[in-house]
Amino acid sequence: MHKHKEETKEFVLPQRIAVATDFSIASGLAIGWAITWAKSCHAQLYIAHVIEPAEVQGPTELRSVVRKEVRDEAERQLGCYVDRLHHVAHEFVCLEGEVGESLSDFVAKKGIDLLVVGSRGRRGVRRVMLGSVAETIFHAVTCPVMTVGIDSANYTRPADGVHRVLFPTDFSPDSLSALPYAASLANAHAAQLLLLHVAEPSEEQGPDEPSPEQRHFDALELALAEVPGLKVPPKFVCMKGYPTEAILAAARDNIVDLLVLGIRDQKRLELDGAKPSLSYEIVARAQCPVVTLHNFRKGLSEKLPLGNRLRLVSNRAYVN
Repeated sequence: MHKHKEETKEFVLPQRIAVATDFSIASGLAIGWAITWAKSCHAQLYIAHVIEPAEVQGPTELRSVVRKEVRDEAERQLGCYVDRLHHVAHEFVCLEGEVGESLSDFVAKKGIDLLVVGSRGRRGVRRVMLGSVAETIFHAVTCPVMTVGIDSANYTRPADGVHRVLFPTDFSPDSLSALPYAASLANAHAAQLLLLHVAEPSEEQGPDEPSPEQRHFDALELALAEVPGLKVPPKFVCMKGYPTEAILAAARDNIVDLLVLGIRDQKRLELDGAKPSLSYEIVARAQCPVVTLHNFRKGLSEKLPLGNRLRLVSNRAYVN
């Protein structure tokens, strides 16, 4: 147990935080969260902008000139963040290439512990910080990804702190692998952890069996028993309905400050032939930042062997 506590502390206190910006309002919100967390963790902060290939197209003889102009403008805009970075160790970074691939490579090269990105929610965008590219990012990168939606500005602010953390689970190993991280986040902020399971509306009670709701409550308690103790008593929530709507409703009704999702990595998605849509919907519509991570620290799901048994409690997988 002591070993788990040491690992949990490492999960929560990132030493290298990166935030991606395309200089939009949504990116500005993401930078606010990244700066706040960098200050509280005494972490190195990287503010990265990706120059995409389409921005430096043109006649071959002019491309070097165009590239320099684009890069100079990006560096000028990055410099505008300086006034917000007092007492924060930081570095501005200009990357070139496809957004998803460039950020994934940067995360791996620098050993980033947390990547923060902004989203424009469901409004549609010219350049993606959420959509197919962002989905690729949070399914492909090796570190947790915090996505800050533009709508969250009306409900949560980094300066207000984190008081309630929501962890939805379908009891799959992929989902449960994020539970230690969610628990450690709650402890680091002295926040309450809410564990949620969404069941099929048609689920029925068999003869001489406890109610489905009771089975789900028991499974949530069993899952939590596998991770270090919480500083604040947890809350268990069981609902019926469509997962996305139920998760968003639970986050809204409980005034959640942070939502943590365990998801499948890109390779698993490709092997399973699954289309990453539910996690996209949650991230796009959530009224608070969402942290997504997949199989955090290789082998972690093996430390939660009950995942395979708990998976029998529900016959649906809803976190992808």
